[in-house]
Amino acid sequence: MKNKIICILMSGLLLCLPTGMVQASQVMDTQAQEELIKGDGYEVTESFETKRSKQTPCCLTVEMVCPKDFGLNSYVILMDDRGKAYRISLGSDNGYTAVIYLAEGHYEVAEASVYEDYKQQYPFEILEKELTLDANVNQTVTCEMNTEKGEKAAVQGADEQNADVAEISSFLTGLESVTMKEDGTLYYAISHKGSGSGILEASGFATGSYDVVVRIIKTGVVQEAEYEISLDGGKNYIGKDVVAETCHIAEAGLTLYFKTDEDSEEFIEGDEYRFHVPETFSVTANRNGEANLIVSGHPLKDHEYQVHILSSGGPGKTRFTVEDSNGTGITDVIPENGQYEWEDGLTLSFSSSSAFEKGMEYVITVKSNDKKKSYLPLYILIAVGITGCLTAGVILGGRKEKESSYQLQCYRWRKDEKEYEE
Repeated sequence: MKNKIICILMSGLLLCLPTGMVQASQVMDTQAQEELIKGDGYEVTESFETKRSKQTPCCLTVEMVCPKDFGLNSYVILMDDRGKAYRISLGSDNGYTAVIYLAEGHYEVAEASVYEDYKQQYPFEILEKELTLDANVNQTVTCEMNTEKGEKAAVQGADEQNADVAEISSFLTGLESVTMKEDGTLYYAISHKGSGSGILEASGFATGSYDVVVRIIKTGVVQEAEYEISLDGGKNYIGKDVVAETCHIAEAGLTLYFKTDEDSEEFIEGDEYRFHVPETFSVTANRNGEANLIVSGHPLKDHEYQVHILSSGGPGKTRFTVEDSNGTGITDVIPENGQYEWEDGLTLSFSSSSAFEKGMEYVITVKSNDKKKSYLPLYILIAVGITGCLTAGVILGGRKEKESSYQLQCYRWRKDEKEYEE
């Protein structure tokens, strides 16, 4: 009888468990589907499964054509006329196909990409960028991966690294004396003092704000001349090296390019090359050109941001939104001067260009270069000092004279003096 009761109770418990798990899962899915971004009502909906309703009567199938066994997670971003964006996540688990329900209206496919594919190694071709949804007609959005273009882009990227940097087009940025090449690399304006004909160029995302001085200390051509470098305007020099076509200053996050038009031209001893470098961070754009964005500052923490351009135009007109990795952010208009102060000491510098277009996106990766102070050595020093004081106290306490050492003692003979004489 007792065993029967136990079995009945266990069966009831097992029947209850699935119901509870389904309910919890439904709540989690509902919370994950919508992220509200405070600002001007710009909303991103992470859509996996939606239901037909009076508000969302239109059925839309989103599919990404990928190579067999591709496996990487990807997404498609749709935008409506009100600036509302829908990000549909697609992966091997759902066969790179999703069915969602939306309201009637006009939509634009703003982007199709692989998550964290900042270098666009896996480009997608959007077969139909604009569509109008109607409740009576089901529609499909198809994005096809161009594997041939991806391979070509990878080869081009390798070739560009070896190409003459002067042959790559430059675009102005929102920072003074800083330009951007077509590949997104930052270059800095350099002033030359001296009689040498050698040319120096510098690029990179600096790990700090530097006043760089490159001084030639031995005359010669490339692979023969020598130089030394300072990051504080010439007060201190951190080392010397041979002038090469490419020199990496890993400590500063910079790369130097030395060149001469002819082998007979030289870098002359005593010549100086000076340039200022602000502390900047990597920004990857889905389109390279005159509409640039640079992030500078000295943050205390690491960050990951996405900047979406919501309307076309330039400074003073273009609306944009900044979204962090948690899905929160703001929506605003690019200032007239292009300088937008952001959190944690960061500044977004938009170029003074009218080439900003709706649908452009910038991915910002911020790695803090703040030198964290360690107080461990100080704590160890204090502990050693306290231990030494205690030890010395114990030793000195043991050597202290006793009170009896300073007392005069009087003794009395136990026998009379006569007894000793006898």
